[in-house]
Amino acid sequence: MKTLVINVTLLILVGCVSKVDKLSYLETWNDKWQECDKVGKETTIVFPQSDWFKSLTLDNKRKVFLYIHFLKDYECTQEEAEKLKSVLSEYDITTLNEVLKGFIYFDMPSNVDVKHLDEQQLIFLSNQILGPFNAITTAEVMGLIKHE
Repeated sequence: MKTLVINVTLLILVGCVSKVDKLSYLETWNDKWQECDKVGKETTIVFPQSDWFKSLTLDNKRKVFLYIHFLKDYECTQEEAEKLKSVLSEYDITTLNEVLKGFIYFDMPSNVDVKHLDEQQLIFLSNQILGPFNAITTAEVMGLIKHE
């Protein structure tokens, strides 16, 4: 899947000639994305706790957990994604967004599932986590999911 996304994206950008080497920005973003993906798969964290988090329903705990997980994935490549977007035309961005739609490393995750919760508490928990982490293993340790 990773290779397919990158190959399709390369085909899109190859047709776009400009003074800026868009492919080098794409390669830099892809390298960082691969690095972040590897770190995320290999890292199990002790998820930060707070009275607020403990008071949430299990469903809301899961929503907070997933939102922060996706946010950390995004933050890991945010600088490279912003640089890539800055050299793309509106057409390039639209086309690239269609190819990468929902790709968690390229766009800020949606907060629709946590919008009803305390934003300051979300930020507080998120700021305690330094980077990407393995969601399944961490969620199992926390008791948010059961492995069968």
